[in-house]
Amino acid sequence: MPPTARALILMLALMWPVAGVAQTRATPATFGNIERTLKPGHTVVVENVGGEQVKGEVITVSGTELTVEFSRSFEPVSRLTYTPANTRLVVHRDSLLNGTLIGLGAGAASAVGFVRWQCGPPGFDKECSAIATLVGVAFVPAGAGLGALVDFLVRKTVFRQPGDMTVDVAPMVSHGRRGVNVTLRF
Repeated sequence: MPPTARALILMLALMWPVAGVAQTRATPATFGNIERTLKPGHTVVVENVGGEQVKGEVITVSGTELTVEFSRSFEPVSRLTYTPANTRLVVHRDSLLNGTLIGLGAGAASAVGFVRWQCGPPGFDKECSAIATLVGVAFVPAGAGLGALVDFLVRKTVFRQPGDMTVDVAPMVSHGRRGVNVTLRF
């Protein structure tokens, strides 16, 4: 593989998770904004003012209340209702399905591109196409796995109690430069 292609692949791999990190930065100031983002069935992580976190499924959401259904090991399913007064943080976790499907499509497109790159147009060299297709098929699950990983990393903060200090850390990669972006909020 030419060095330019390796560099491009490495750059894309390093920048892909940064897009997910960048999406976590917007934090609405009021609890009333959560109903614009959250819908029943979404997965959320909610932290109360005491610091206890619960991961669960949104049952109902309004500008004044958020009801989450969750279960813990060896306990029955429970529901908690959160209000602005008792909620410190609400984070929406993206479904893995859409990222997996996008990654699957990208992996399939990469496999087709790999076969064409190695063997020329369809039908030109059938033996090469057969071998390259077997190698290229590995791109499909790899793409699906990367897509699921990116979706796993995407977490959108939809509510944060005003006055809480937060620290965000994100990698930065550009032409010949590497670094870390650290953001402090008070």
